[in-house]
Amino acid sequence: MATMGRSLLLGSLFLVVALGCANPKGNVAASISGKVTYKGSPVTAGSVVFLTADGTPYGAPISADGTYAASDLPVGPLSVMIETESANTGAKKAQTYGGKMKMSPVPPGMEKTGGAYMKIPGKYADPKTSGFSVTLKAGQQTQNFELAD
Repeated sequence: MATMGRSLLLGSLFLVVALGCANPKGNVAASISGKVTYKGSPVTAGSVVFLTADGTPYGAPISADGTYAASDLPVGPLSVMIETESANTGAKKAQTYGGKMKMSPVPPGMEKTGGAYMKIPGKYADPKTSGFSVTLKAGQQTQNFELAD
């Protein structure tokens, strides 16, 4: 009887720990941070958006010093796009992610970020042409993005 009680206790403890590490989508949570530069200078506004294979976006605002941070991302491969047009007050704000959904370049509430607008090549705002992807593992990781013409 005592062995069964210990098994139930250990099983329950394992379940609580496993659920505590999951993100809202049910996957183990990953976090990522880093710096975005263009021609060696920090990108001072905009966002880094990580997209799952089904097109679900996870956005991270770019700070005035070029840094970004995102948490509660799913583990596994993600496409990456980097945009600065959300900081351009005269820019069009609608965009399609993976041909599936139309929304602003970043998830709602993240439109105003960082410092001054900096124009970057348009290829970075499309996950198919940005040239960037990541494969996230559980826990914290760092990834810098260096943009060029």
